[in-house]
Amino acid sequence: MAYGAERDFLVRHEESGETQAIAHRDGLVIYLPHPMNSAHIHAVPKRKRVNKAYRISLAFREIVPQSRTT
Repeated sequence: MAYGAERDFLVRHEESGETQAIAHRDGLVIYLPHPMNSAHIHAVPKRKRVNKAYRISLAFREIVPQSRTT
C-alpha cells in the first residue's frame, strides 16, 4: 500500500536560517526528537508536478504532563 507521492520535507533552523531538505519517500518515517520542534520549523511545501495528487501524513506526539507544584 502506498501512502502518496514523494515530497520534500524541509527543516529550517529558526536562528541560523539553515535549511535541510529530505526526500520524503513512501514508507519513510521522519523522527523529530525533543527539543528539535522548539528550534526548527518544518514543512512539506506544495509542488505543481507531483506523481500523485494525494499524500497521507501521520503525526504521533508524546504528551508529557507538567508536574504540579501546589
